[in-house]
Amino acid sequence: MADEFPTEFDVIVIGTGLSESILAAAFSRIGQKVLHIDRNGYYSGRWCSFNLQAVDSWINQTKGEDALKATDADTIKNLISDEESTIELELIDKSYSHTNVTFNIGDDKTDVESDLKEKASSEGTLNSQCKGKESTEKNEEISEKADIIESNEVKNNDSVAANNSSVASEQSKNDTKDTSQKVNTDIKDNVTADVKDCTIDVKDSSTTGVKDSGLNSSDSKTIGEKKELPESVVDNDIKKKEEIWTKSRLLKEWRKFNLDLTPKLLYCGGSMVQLLITSDIAKYCEFKTVTRMLTLLDGKLEKVPCSRADVFNSKEVSMLEKRMLMKFLTSCAEYDKKPTEYEAFTDRPFTDYLESKKLTKNIKHFVQHSIAMATSETLTPEGLAKTKKFLHSLGRYGNTAFLWPLYGCGELPQGFCRMCAVFGGVYCLKMSASHLVVDKDNKCTGLISTDGKKLTAKYVIIEESSVPVPLFNASNKRYISRAVLVTNKSIVHDGSQQLSLLQIPKSDGRYLTTVIELPPSSMSSPSPLNVVHITMETENEDTTPELDLQDIVNTLFQTEPSQDDGKPVIMWSMFFKREFYCDVSVDRTVVPENVIVIPGPGPQLDLDIVVDQSRAIFEKLMPGEDFLPRPPNPEDIIYIDDAEKAVKDESNKSDFTESDQSESINKPNDQSESDNSNFTESIDKPKDQSQSDNSNSKESKSDQSESINKPNNQSQSDNSSHTGSPDQTGSTDKKEPKTE
Repeated sequence: MADEFPTEFDVIVIGTGLSESILAAAFSRIGQKVLHIDRNGYYSGRWCSFNLQAVDSWINQTKGEDALKATDADTIKNLISDEESTIELELIDKSYSHTNVTFNIGDDKTDVESDLKEKASSEGTLNSQCKGKESTEKNEEISEKADIIESNEVKNNDSVAANNSSVASEQSKNDTKDTSQKVNTDIKDNVTADVKDCTIDVKDSSTTGVKDSGLNSSDSKTIGEKKELPESVVDNDIKKKEEIWTKSRLLKEWRKFNLDLTPKLLYCGGSMVQLLITSDIAKYCEFKTVTRMLTLLDGKLEKVPCSRADVFNSKEVSMLEKRMLMKFLTSCAEYDKKPTEYEAFTDRPFTDYLESKKLTKNIKHFVQHSIAMATSETLTPEGLAKTKKFLHSLGRYGNTAFLWPLYGCGELPQGFCRMCAVFGGVYCLKMSASHLVVDKDNKCTGLISTDGKKLTAKYVIIEESSVPVPLFNASNKRYISRAVLVTNKSIVHDGSQQLSLLQIPKSDGRYLTTVIELPPSSMSSPSPLNVVHITMETENEDTTPELDLQDIVNTLFQTEPSQDDGKPVIMWSMFFKREFYCDVSVDRTVVPENVIVIPGPGPQLDLDIVVDQSRAIFEKLMPGEDFLPRPPNPEDIIYIDDAEKAVKDESNKSDFTESDQSESINKPNDQSESDNSNFTESIDKPKDQSQSDNSNSKESKSDQSESINKPNNQSQSDNSSHTGSPDQTGSTDKKEPKTE
């Protein structure tokens, strides 16, 4: 860090996660001096979205590779006073475990060989097996013979074998020159040796008779008609080659992947969307709607009817169930206006309330798991609130209740970081806090950075992964098992690109497993691949995420590439487990009160809880201040430097004052003062009074014209009565445009 880098700040924020970025933008927006640092070389922290190549770097980073070094004890001793102490912080995120990345497809050589075998078995119309040739020279020699024999077929179709010696003549070569070039071009375009061999087999079968080849005369053409393989065979061959994905091809497309560590959705009517709009940060992001809600009912994937149109268009719901569902959803949308309907279930689970409404099994499943997203432990008021929130979000941005940020959720923290930087926030990546500095009153006065600088601040905002584990309440610890899968098609393949959401309850009903499927249009993968995120909350630390998610993976996907059961094939997978705290409570006897610890992302589907936590922290530290108000329009902001200000002050000077000062030299003091007071009164006069003054001036002009015919003494007396009026009137005329 440069020596001129500032060392005094109002707020220092450690970590660029979503909550930390929201707070940094809020503090900077009201004029606080903010320093925002991160130990990583990228923004968003645990909310980041990685491409395929960056995943490997992230895995190595979680293992401690390329980590920042703590400041040595001697340097710290020289930076702090005798009355100050330090608290050492974590420089490695140790919350991740059981990380495993697997390519479920072979390399190029294996796939090419398997492709040749598939082609040989599928081309039954040729009635002969295409043999692979390793020698290029041998293939070219055989290909030349194929052209020669095919040209002989044109000249004499009855005696192909007898005229082999005359085929090599120059006349035959000239006749078949264009055709040979065409055949060679077709072979090069197909770029496979097996197509050459198939041409050879056609040639060999033609020497024994075309009928034996299994290729009808209508399917093949003579050289004069540019004999080629049937178009259907060639198209299928090209299509197969386009669909083949190998490990090297995936790695070659690494830039087109955006794989989220923490995939979340936004309620269309939620507080996060509202904050993005009011703070004008929405201009930094793009979104795509969730177009399909799915559920697993009796082992089969079904589409959930959510809106009125979905309910009446659904074929899986009977007419009686449609009326029942619409009536229940209408009552949930206004449940808070009729508290008597659910007050008996205030302390009872939401499932009991659904039972009391005598809903069918399918309707209860749709409402509980897909609309309210409630577990068996969710209480009735909470379940009704979630249902209302879902219904309130429908129809705002299409026939959906959720939005997904394009390019991944990592774009959201970066949008708030941009807002912070616009209002003066300072950013430093690959730099973090090695130690917190605490005075004798247990108040944090600043921190020691990893590059050996002491930075002071009134408040320090820090993410939970930077706080040592012994300072937390371990009873609040939970775990999240995650899977990120790249598949060859959608879990419900209908030819369209659908962004799908699926909630699957565990057998005990305590937790829901969230499945989010992202099509290529979400900018998460190259076409036609899909990215699937699976998130499950668990209390078991010892089990692997593969074991936790095994049942769901086996239900939705094809695990063995050799057997084709119509399910999507997993081409690439990443499993990992992350710990989180339900409630961030630290030992305040050690951690000062002005050090705010931010909880990490939990298993919740939406982002509204993040906004609520950030707002509460901001209002506690900055009471009375607006939380991320809309910034002013750049077109309305006028910046004036010192030179422009001097010109403006010069232009605001009164012309009358300057002229009056020069004239007042020859005037008595009392008369000069009276003239100035008269001018001041003329400026402050109302409009009607100024009009009367104008009429009076007209009368005075008429009086002057009349005085021409008056005697001299009377004219002089009249002029004496108007002493000073020409100068005053003239001065007033100069000032009137500015007054108006």
